[in-house]
Amino acid sequence: MDLDAAHGRGTHIKEIHLDVGQTNSWLVYLDGSPFKATAVWSDLPGEPPTGLPVDPVIPMLVNNLDLWVETEDGSQQFLPWVLDPDLTNKNENVRAAPATTGYDDRNNVEQVYIEAPTAGVYRIVTVHAGGLPGGPSPTNRWLSILTSGDTPIPPSIAHWENSPSTNEFLIEFVCDPGAYLILETSTDLMAEDSWHEEGLLVTESSLNAVLFSANEDILFWRLRRQTGE
Repeated sequence: MDLDAAHGRGTHIKEIHLDVGQTNSWLVYLDGSPFKATAVWSDLPGEPPTGLPVDPVIPMLVNNLDLWVETEDGSQQFLPWVLDPDLTNKNENVRAAPATTGYDDRNNVEQVYIEAPTAGVYRIVTVHAGGLPGGPSPTNRWLSILTSGDTPIPPSIAHWENSPSTNEFLIEFVCDPGAYLILETSTDLMAEDSWHEEGLLVTESSLNAVLFSANEDILFWRLRRQTGE
């Protein structure tokens, strides 16, 4: 919470909406200190197997969401922790073995941990992979994300254009999803006190757009994160 207040609301504590089959990813900077990303979502109750056996071997996750982290060029991937429940043989040694990493289709909590990442830009990836074979139909889900050890990439305006017939402006910008941003405008870049707030934005994906009206002939824009100040 302190990191979120310092770096900007929605930077480290995120709520992301994922449709079935949708991928949502964004870039962060890791300076080499330990990094952790945790994803949690509310899942619907699965269908229990016939006879209600103890330790059923068939996963009952309804909505299979995935989390992983990769280098910016995609050459290296970091998967979440997984445990082998060994529900078939119930071998004590297997169940007592340390967790490894891999894809998880059993739990609605996933966590990626990188103890000593090479400093650089990384991509956090979230995916709604759908449902499990033979299980109930999946539905769109809200996903909660908590990160630590990362520094956000500043938002950047990718494109803008104004209507030839009205005073409306369309601004497209790049930022991590779930972030709370303040859009500001100015008519004089030399005067810091000339910046005015136009409104609060909540990003939905890495590429976002906003449409607003302005009466000034000369206008400058900037985006800044909403901090806890």
